[in-house]
Amino acid sequence: MTIKDVAKLSGYSIATVSRAMNNQRNVDKNIRAKILECAKTLDYSPNILGKSLRNKDSGIIMCIMLNINNNFLADAFLSAQKQLNNEGYQAILCPVSYDSDYEKKLLHLLEGRLMAGVIFFGTTLGRRELEELNVRFPIVQCSEYIEGAETAFVSIENRLAAFEGVTYLIQNGHTRIGMISSKFGISSTKKRETGYREALESAGISFVSELVRKGNYEPESGYQATMELLTLPEPPTAYFCVSDSMACGCIRALCNSGINVPGDVSVLGFDNSPFARNMVPSITTIGLPYAAIGKKASELLLEQLKNCKKDNEGVLLPHELVLRESVKPLVRCHRVP
Repeated sequence: MTIKDVAKLSGYSIATVSRAMNNQRNVDKNIRAKILECAKTLDYSPNILGKSLRNKDSGIIMCIMLNINNNFLADAFLSAQKQLNNEGYQAILCPVSYDSDYEKKLLHLLEGRLMAGVIFFGTTLGRRELEELNVRFPIVQCSEYIEGAETAFVSIENRLAAFEGVTYLIQNGHTRIGMISSKFGISSTKKRETGYREALESAGISFVSELVRKGNYEPESGYQATMELLTLPEPPTAYFCVSDSMACGCIRALCNSGINVPGDVSVLGFDNSPFARNMVPSITTIGLPYAAIGKKASELLLEQLKNCKKDNEGVLLPHELVLRESVKPLVRCHRVP
């Protein structure tokens, strides 16, 4: 079966059928529904490879995600997917690991125009590799981005967000602040570590390397990092975690050790996830507009696809310090039981 058969059965032109099949917005929803029903009756599906060879645009966007367990990046992906669908494109999610060359194998699909472009929700590529790819194909870095790379990107000011969060802890009387960071060394983590150090420096507090531990974003790693910090002769009175999931593990470790949050110590997270809202105590955190980030990333990519131009625009969206129960003014230092 071909698109001509669908057009004949539905009673609409081939052009209208094509627009409906590609989910373009200038087709009445009732007409689209009828055309899709006819296509289903005929067991017709578009030949994506043929479309790619004819138009040099497959209509498919590859979305590479470095951390598939990050529910908030998933929110960004879903937002981007919706925006792309509205413009007749399909988004496919391609998870990759931190220590794999699988990402480079996926990117070979760009060579045959089987993919129209790429949104990177994190990447294992280096700056030069990204820039070389950007010269030849439409790409956008989303949420995670490599500083200085000549590509379009959208994210938040992670350094400033961490600076403001840690400054808030200092304003609540805390001077010995532990940081539970990430061992993966991705761009957002590095900027949050910089913001942590700059907030301490701005307040005249010395940076102490033994107060920094690294996890893998999972709650268990936050738990383990906190238990290690509690063995110090003078444990922290506050903890800054680079993810809400690790903040949950941190609070559990403190509670299991007989330490009250926020009565004895304070905990600050990052993400503004459901974990933060539903934890007891609820977690003061730094909120990111993930849906807006994903939507903007798709808009930047669509602009490249439609206008065939490279502005390499960088967009930083606003973050928010969300105040809840887990941070209180310091009253007394806790002691390890």
